[in-house]
Amino acid sequence: MIGSLGNISVRKKRKTKPLVLGRAGERIYQVQIPIPFPLKTVNVYVIEDEPLTLVDTGVNSENGLKKLGTFLRSIDHDITEIKRIILTHGHLDHFGLASRISALSSAEIIIHSADKQKVKEGLYPLKQCKEVLLRNGIPLPIIEKIIEYWESNRSLWEPLHHCTLVNEDTMILFRNFTLKIIHCPGHSPGSICLFHEKEKILFSGDHIIEGIIPNPVLEIDENRYSLRSNSFIQYLNSLKKLNYLPISLILPGHGSMITDLKTIYDSYYNHFKIRQAQILSFLNEGQLTAYEISWKLFSNLSVMDTFLGVSMILGHLDFLEVQELVGFQEKGGKFFYHLKNKRPVRFNITGSTA
Repeated sequence: MIGSLGNISVRKKRKTKPLVLGRAGERIYQVQIPIPFPLKTVNVYVIEDEPLTLVDTGVNSENGLKKLGTFLRSIDHDITEIKRIILTHGHLDHFGLASRISALSSAEIIIHSADKQKVKEGLYPLKQCKEVLLRNGIPLPIIEKIIEYWESNRSLWEPLHHCTLVNEDTMILFRNFTLKIIHCPGHSPGSICLFHEKEKILFSGDHIIEGIIPNPVLEIDENRYSLRSNSFIQYLNSLKKLNYLPISLILPGHGSMITDLKTIYDSYYNHFKIRQAQILSFLNEGQLTAYEISWKLFSNLSVMDTFLGVSMILGHLDFLEVQELVGFQEKGGKFFYHLKNKRPVRFNITGSTA
């Protein structure tokens, strides 16, 4: 269990702000904080209960801090009153502002143990990541631009050295309800969802987003130095885990609230089938690196989209390799994938294959 109830204050009733949810409805709010990325905003959730809590923070920026402070004052609070920050994962658009908020309020910061290094170091282990990208066919000049882009975002986060680490099934206590930690690796090794069992509400972070297929990002496996994790396979297993929960409302890290999880799942699995059919069709023509497949699929990509595109392709290749549909061999320091079996892949709603 995590959390101390502290002193309980009583406030007079007032008009509620946008996003009123469930029995604890007047106490959960959504604040859209601007971020300098294509999605434009990140959803920060203010849980007005004891202790006053944030779910995610946005990037480190004066604009974001000001907007959050303005909202808190509109509900008769202040940033200095925040006692706890729960981070859904260790990507800078979700944790970047946490250090500054904690410095102003002494808030406890909670993160899954698998993302502790991410929020401490911020950047990928660059040397090892460079090796993985080279092996998968990305030209060195593009890799150098990817690394330069990562380093250019250094001002958007401050390192977190003192966090409370949580794991699967940790219970986070409030005065009026409890949130259960559900570990959902894939988008990030330490991605978590938070489940409000009484109200059937799920804070999903970037694990589930309406209209967007979350990209299980290429990750370096800390336990196998310089090798990468099977992020996409982890992501599929995490989707299966949520399918068994009685969820009525999802509060995502970006975009709109979600009330129909089955429709989201259907759209995800249809997308996965299409992508894998495209990859198999390319490999039917001959051996290719992950970068070459991404180039065939997307043509001209920006620097960061090249990294994300190759991440996505590698995830699908991992899955197809497990299904014994593709194989690979190393030639000249690069991994080339080839077709092994033309058996079709079928997903069901739980993400398993048949």
